Amino acid sequence: MCRPPATSPLRTAADIDAAVRLLAANPSADSVVSVEAAVGIHPVRLKRILVDGALKDAFEAEGHSPRRRQDLEPLFRRNGAIYVARAAVTERQGLWGDDCLAYVMPEERSININTEFQFRVAEWAIQHAPSRTC
Repeated sequence: MCRPPATSPLRTAADIDAAVRLLAANPSADSVVSVEAAVGIHPVRLKRILVDGALKDAFEAEGHSPRRRQDLEPLFRRNGAIYVARAAVTERQGLWGDDCLAYVMPEERSININTEFQFRVAEWAIQHAPSRTC
């Protein structure tokens, strides 16, 4: 089962086909979820503000962790564009299961509309994107 959410208008038919092929090629996997690189939002770089206004690390890092973005382990976040799962998974768990694979999408097709601002960004991206088939 593939559920293409309406909030991700920049995903392509080729993205959906590739995610379905990825699941079909991996019989031990139960689902595929689309993701994008989490550029600039690595947990090591997150901060919290204490009651007194002091700025502190949100999470304590093990040892001496790198502070340069380029030195951090790449992380990814769900982009909300594609959820593909075997029928048994959707019946018992929802959109993805325990043996989920990642389908990595580029930033320019990973816009997920949840706010008015994101709608305007998607609208701009559609108007300025090179011609493509959906």
